[in-house]
Amino acid sequence: MTKENRIEEFLRTDVQFDLQWADLLIEKAQTALKDTNYKWEGSANANFICIDGTGVRLEPLHEQYTGDLFLSHDSFIVTLGSWKKKIKAGRTKS
Repeated sequence: MTKENRIEEFLRTDVQFDLQWADLLIEKAQTALKDTNYKWEGSANANFICIDGTGVRLEPLHEQYTGDLFLSHDSFIVTLGSWKKKIKAGRTKS
């Protein structure tokens, strides 16, 4: 599975359509970007999420992936922001 597919899977299975969860994850990544000593960990449906001063690590909770996925704070924040826009656009069309 490519990195892009893995990120898309994370968005579909772990973030889903929960804008508050996406906002919380963005907030945690922004905090870690400013404070390199900051560390936050949490579990979602398919991944364990670790956000710290070095970036964001998605660790699979199940055997569907071969290893951890590492993202920079910036790419994680941009990805979640884009996902939120997509969700909001879909809700507007409904």
